[in-house]
Amino acid sequence: QQRTLKEFPMWTGQVPESVEQWPLPYGAVIGEFNVRFQPSGVEVCVLPREIVEGNLVVFLQREGPGNELRDPVFVGAVACEQLMGLMRSVLEPEDYAIQWTNPPRLIGDDGVTYRIDNLDIGADGKLDVGWSIYLRSNRSGLSMAHSLCEPLPPEGLDPCVPEERLSLEAERAVANRLGRQLDARSAGKPVRPRRLLQHTQNVRSRMLRRITLDLSWTYPRGIMDTLDAACLAFDQETLVEIIDRRGNFGPRYGASNGKRWMPSGADGLHGSLKYVGDVVDTDKRTGKQVMALRIDVLPQNITDLIFVLTTASSRDLTRFGELCVKIFDMDTMAVLAETQLRNPGKEEAAIMCSIYHMEDGLWRVNSLCELCRGSSRDYKPILARLAELGYPRNVSMRNQVPVLLSSMKDTLNLDVDVKATSVKMGPVSRMRAEYAVELFAQSRDGLSLVRQLGKDHCREALARALSSSTEERLQGKDFELQPAVFKTLHHVAFDLCWKCPTTISMPAGGGSGKEGRSGRKTKEGHSNSKGKNQSAQEMSIEALLDAGKVEGRLEFANQLDGACVMFQEQALREVVDYRGSHGVRLVANGVVDYRGVWAGKVGIGDATGGAVVYASEAMDIPANTGRNTLEVRFDKLPRSATDLFFVLSTPTAFDISEFADLRVLLRDAGNQGHEIASAHIGSVARGEAVVLSAVSRESECWKLNAFGCTCLGSARDYRQALLCLRAIQEKRHAISPPWPHQVRDDPDCRSPCRPRSQRPSNIPRLPELNLSILDHRRGSANSSRASFRAPNPDDAPATPRTAGSRTPSISSRTSRGFGSSSIDDRRLKGLPLSDRT
Repeated sequence: QQRTLKEFPMWTGQVPESVEQWPLPYGAVIGEFNVRFQPSGVEVCVLPREIVEGNLVVFLQREGPGNELRDPVFVGAVACEQLMGLMRSVLEPEDYAIQWTNPPRLIGDDGVTYRIDNLDIGADGKLDVGWSIYLRSNRSGLSMAHSLCEPLPPEGLDPCVPEERLSLEAERAVANRLGRQLDARSAGKPVRPRRLLQHTQNVRSRMLRRITLDLSWTYPRGIMDTLDAACLAFDQETLVEIIDRRGNFGPRYGASNGKRWMPSGADGLHGSLKYVGDVVDTDKRTGKQVMALRIDVLPQNITDLIFVLTTASSRDLTRFGELCVKIFDMDTMAVLAETQLRNPGKEEAAIMCSIYHMEDGLWRVNSLCELCRGSSRDYKPILARLAELGYPRNVSMRNQVPVLLSSMKDTLNLDVDVKATSVKMGPVSRMRAEYAVELFAQSRDGLSLVRQLGKDHCREALARALSSSTEERLQGKDFELQPAVFKTLHHVAFDLCWKCPTTISMPAGGGSGKEGRSGRKTKEGHSNSKGKNQSAQEMSIEALLDAGKVEGRLEFANQLDGACVMFQEQALREVVDYRGSHGVRLVANGVVDYRGVWAGKVGIGDATGGAVVYASEAMDIPANTGRNTLEVRFDKLPRSATDLFFVLSTPTAFDISEFADLRVLLRDAGNQGHEIASAHIGSVARGEAVVLSAVSRESECWKLNAFGCTCLGSARDYRQALLCLRAIQEKRHAISPPWPHQVRDDPDCRSPCRPRSQRPSNIPRLPELNLSILDHRRGSANSSRASFRAPNPDDAPATPRTAGSRTPSISSRTSRGFGSSSIDDRRLKGLPLSDRT
């Protein structure tokens, strides 16, 4: 009736204005680069995966009286050298063999061990040498042991079998050489050549499970003092544990085991590393602290073990000398690695070495010998220095992304910053980072930028920046720049985000949601202050549910409804929310309104042409946040569309001011990690809905405007929120569409004798329609129904509203001077199909 009588509802409050504006890019140059992690220090050794051990026996025979054995030391050395050389010749390049019994033991036939220089052996003797083969390749230790012990087939070995590396011809040649060497140094008949398997005894294979670390020092002069040894364990993301002679101190410095924070006193290494004790020799003025490590018991997430020597009671390390770390195989006490720092200097701590593993699974030992501040009383300076050296791995590699992006900006002479769209860490200590260079209206051409990124000088400049930032730890071989491509940013996702409330303001008397909603409406309409007689109280959502003061489920209190409202200057063209496009009408009940009429979800027509789609909604319960996502295809938007407003509203009686951290994120829909722009609103005033932002067309580019103003209206009834948006558009656009009017149904003007061009358009009237707005997402049984009925000619005309009968936030204005009573067909032909409908 208001529209029939040309009464126009108006917004009476203050018109909101944009608080900030950002231009949106039309395209971007995207690419990626890869960085491989390299540990600090110098590699000392690679610990073996398996160890094959045994004894090498050289038989020395006496053929008759007077044939005394001559020079047994030389003969034994020659024999052992020949046989050890044979074993080394059949190993992979990664493997190696050592002789850990030096000099050989001289054993007679009676089983008595003689001195190696003893020539009075009562019977034929033998030389016994202990040896070990350290396997670091993929070859099995058991197959290696079998090849050294079992006899070879007469026809030789199959060259296609990788485990059988011993050649029958090579074995016979070595045995012949061994026989000639022994014959050259002995009297009598030559020693009969023997096969290699006849010289190997007690061969066994085992895994390297236990190692011992001796962290030693010397104290040349003055009162004898000691040092404290400590081990700092890291995984790829964080510190896991700190162990010294006093116990475990990881949780004190923020250590965590995987994704769980450990309580105080828990061992993040599961007992795999133990402090054994210390040994101080006052006569030799030396000392050491011993730690035992079980490699097979270490958690799988552990990647780096850093061993440190710190002062115990001294101020610095000036009086100490020859700091040394030795790593032993606990089963044989063979030295596996050793690193030494002779002059520590005036610092408090020395980072001696690291034990780590890479993608091949082998544990390696690197010598660091870095000096820094910190002691066993405070490990924070040591952790800060380790962060500079690259520990934890993933954290240090992520820190290189801003350095590389800044170097790329300087190399390409860009006016805007290069954005990191994605940073992913691989399981093999590799980082894959994606970037985007956004292009604006006045920016450079995207294709020329792609060609410049493909040149060698650009990659070399980035590699130099990476090497300089990591203290030469990462080199050019560890950096790889992939080819870049250019893409247009036409498909954009708008994330309407919020943080859920933990408490809700309710009237002191309680009440249902409807009472709370009506209680927030005031005389000003757009201002949602409470009545004077209503005192608010803060109650948690759970308490309100238990008290029965909140209708619905708990999820309703945490959810908001996002909507996109499209305008053509001052004319409303479409409303899109989780129900889809509503279908804004230009003609309703015979009244023509080019400003657009929202009548709920009609389900007929989409003025956006499918360019605006409600994509999804998500709730993060642990983080207590929510998100609604709408996707916009700017290339498919009608050319007449000028503004897109994004609104959040509450589906319940709760106030929008209870929600915090309101913001809008614009992302590339094809590249979710590319954040194009964002508008952070934060907290807002009281109301049912908030206008977060708008995207406006200016010339050939789009700009993002942030508002953050509140108003009434929700998904059940957008009319009052639309009044606020109409007021914004009336202030921004001067040209207004024609006022609403109704075509007169005059029989004379519809006479067949009149020309068709002079006849008014036959506008059908809408029948009575009960529109049910159901919330199918939440399964709510309560639905909001809006009844639309075509005006009946028999009804009495409604009385125009007066000033005293105005509703809150809506005023009535009677149009004057508009005598148009017909519609020009040419005006409808120029409109889109959906608008003409």
